[in-house]
Amino acid sequence: MPKLEHWTDTVPLIVLMFTAFLAGCLTATQFSDIEWETLTAGFLGLTGGYFALLASKHQIRAQEKIHQEKITTESIQTNFRYYTHTVEIADLAREYGLATLQTIKKLRLNAEILKTFKESLEEIEVLSPPLTADNEISQTAIGLRVIKSKILTFLVTAERRVRDTNTKNKDEDWNALLPATFLEQLKLFTYYGEHLRDITQTKLDQF
Repeated sequence: MPKLEHWTDTVPLIVLMFTAFLAGCLTATQFSDIEWETLTAGFLGLTGGYFALLASKHQIRAQEKIHQEKITTESIQTNFRYYTHTVEIADLAREYGLATLQTIKKLRLNAEILKTFKESLEEIEVLSPPLTADNEISQTAIGLRVIKSKILTFLVTAERRVRDTNTKNKDEDWNALLPATFLEQLKLFTYYGEHLRDITQTKLDQF
């Protein structure tokens, strides 16, 4: 017999049946024509119906449990795919930040280099985290997306300015045009990428 997980569901009906049965016994002498076989059959029928109800409730709970387990399994698979992708992208973001900062320090920037910065960053696809993802990973990934957007905004503007510049000045030194906030965003992008890679890899190792 299935285990009755919610035994308190049985209490009200048991009390009601017992009270009705007791009342019938106490008044039996006033109704001598009562057929006890009929009453017994009715009582057993009521009891049988009640246990059928309990079985139905148990089946519903079992189906809900199976459904919940299915959702949990799908969530685990979704998270695993997301974490696997994120580890690679986060490491790529870190490498991009380091390489870009080194390039700015060592080379005299021009239109082509700025364009390369922009196109390389566009290739780094930081996906939105699923609702079931780890909270720290989700927040870090969202932060990385925001920083990427800010860097891209500057690079798009810079590229437009280069495109609008006279051809004679194509090789103009653009290092002086880089604001301090842009360099800070690159450093943040590097840090967020490294941190996201590490915490996501730790989560993957738990699978």
